[in-house]
Amino acid sequence: MRDRIRATDTPAPLTDTTRLLLGRLADTLQTQRANAPMHEAIRAARCLVLAEQLLGDTEEAYDAEQDLLAAAPPVGPDQTRGQYAATLRLIAAQGVSAE
Repeated sequence: MRDRIRATDTPAPLTDTTRLLLGRLADTLQTQRANAPMHEAIRAARCLVLAEQLLGDTEEAYDAEQDLLAAAPPVGPDQTRGQYAATLRLIAAQGVSAE
């Protein structure tokens, strides 16, 4: 398993896989009930599902899930799924994690 400790608070560059998964997560949230409230449980569950859909039940999928969770910021109060999707798209476009 990869070491997740960073020496600085500088955001980490996103991998191509993380950017792809951010886009897929944003697409899902935008197309399925975009005006519904977003919750942390949805964030966590979708990260797992999307990583495993892409990479199977593997260590690589676990690493991709952890990277996706690190890149996606915590859900804000009263944030909708569509608003959160827009945030994810900005992060993917910038190419650095939310940490």
